[in-house]
Amino acid sequence: MNSKYLFCLLLLVFTIPTMLWAQNANIQQVKSFYNKAIDSKNKSQISQAALLLGEAYLAENDYTQSYQYLIEAQRNASQSGNKRVLAQTKYNLGLIEAASRRWNNAINLQLEAKKIFRYELKDKKGYAPAQMALGEAYFNLGNLDKAFEELENAVKLGNEFHLTEISIEASKYLGMLCDKKIQFYTKNLESARQAGNKTKTEEFAHALKTYQDQARLYKSLYTSLTGIKQKIGQTQQELHQKQDEIAGLLGDKEMHMDIIKEKEIEIKWVQDSLKRQELEIRNQNLELQNQQKTLEKNQLKTTLYTVLAIVMAILALGALFLFNRLRRDNKLIEQEKNKSEALLLNILPKETAEELKTKGYATPRHYGQVTVLFTDFKGFTQIAEKMTPEEIIKELDTCFGEFDRIIAQYNMEKIKTIGDAYMCAGGVPKANETNPFDAIDAALEIQEFMRRRKAERESQGEQYFELRLGINTGTVVAGVVGTSKFAYDIWGDAVNLASRMESSGEPNKINISEFTYEIVKNRYVCTYRGKVYAKNKGDVDMYFVEGKL
Repeated sequence: MNSKYLFCLLLLVFTIPTMLWAQNANIQQVKSFYNKAIDSKNKSQISQAALLLGEAYLAENDYTQSYQYLIEAQRNASQSGNKRVLAQTKYNLGLIEAASRRWNNAINLQLEAKKIFRYELKDKKGYAPAQMALGEAYFNLGNLDKAFEELENAVKLGNEFHLTEISIEASKYLGMLCDKKIQFYTKNLESARQAGNKTKTEEFAHALKTYQDQARLYKSLYTSLTGIKQKIGQTQQELHQKQDEIAGLLGDKEMHMDIIKEKEIEIKWVQDSLKRQELEIRNQNLELQNQQKTLEKNQLKTTLYTVLAIVMAILALGALFLFNRLRRDNKLIEQEKNKSEALLLNILPKETAEELKTKGYATPRHYGQVTVLFTDFKGFTQIAEKMTPEEIIKELDTCFGEFDRIIAQYNMEKIKTIGDAYMCAGGVPKANETNPFDAIDAALEIQEFMRRRKAERESQGEQYFELRLGINTGTVVAGVVGTSKFAYDIWGDAVNLASRMESSGEPNKINISEFTYEIVKNRYVCTYRGKVYAKNKGDVDMYFVEGKL
């Protein structure tokens, strides 16, 4: 390629990013484009303009404005069927959630973005940034195994499509993950050796070596790519400088012809250097792929040796045919057993289910400190009358599904739902001392989810629910009732008072009793808001939880 065409190509490469309004353009210019799109009333154009404006504010770390325009972009993209804008919007909303350290929300949004890019747009390269963001979110959430899986996929995409920035960032995180795994297996290996457990010692030693090899691989890749990136940057800067010099000489071409030729030679040398550096990146990617294949082969060998040992043991028994038949039957039995057990665990807590399977019954238990949380939607009946049955079920499923995820995160047990009411408790079936704090933290996150849900549905012109939350701490009895359809439940004044806290509360507020308040008052900002009469308790003080101290 001659110098003229290479210069045009480089100029194009460095000019295109400046055209990405959401990152570099003046916000006022983007607003002008947005206003024109609004005037056009074309939903697809509005979604694109709102996306650009949302990204522009995101680049300025103005998350409030960015969120507003991204939600508008999402709504218009959904209505107009603009899948690419919809995917990019969800990706950016995920970045906002990550910046606020709401990692579960960030993960859900990036999964949605990845799904659209991958299955609807068939754009494998397009979901590479979402893939990287997923790995980073899982890492910060502490789910190291899932983070490892997503980040490895990010490295593969970065290598496949020459996305050097993604390869560098993903390899950096993978190096840190390997270090954590190395610490974990080093500690467990020493414990297994001291305990004289030969099987575990071999297992941990193999895992430790695997992660040590991977750590060297990813750290080497990170160092190499970072160095090459810096070299390319320096070389490109040198190339621009020489092109500027030759451009200045073109004013008097005849006088400086010898110098121009000399500069052209220098530019040719720089161009060759860039090609060598690009080739070096390709070689690094090939080396990484070869090393990954070697690691996979080693792991496969270990698995094959294990399978071979099992097969040899079966042959030694001299009953291969009978064994295969028994194994097939046992597998079917195990599958049915797993289905039954999964169904039972979906109804009952694990500890209660185990007791029920072992004894045939579950003994009711008394708990000294349990925190009960009730939720209820304000004016549910009136709002539901304006919605179809399908819409009601879908919205309840969305809300309760998110409640389920949140309370599980805070070690709470779902008890039941009755219509639009939701009940859960902390401190059962395993007693603990943290349940008042767990319940309030869960309530705060549920409250935040409902705020976002309201904003989303309100922006789409749809009906929305407002939530009351009530919390009380006290003693309860817990157990299983019924014989044909098992149900795990809790009873006691503490449950009744928690229900009163909810019914006496206000929408978008967390109402707690004086019993919970006395335990948590040094960790949360609480506002006294009066008394309520409770059966067997008399008048009970109530407080609103405003947030953490």
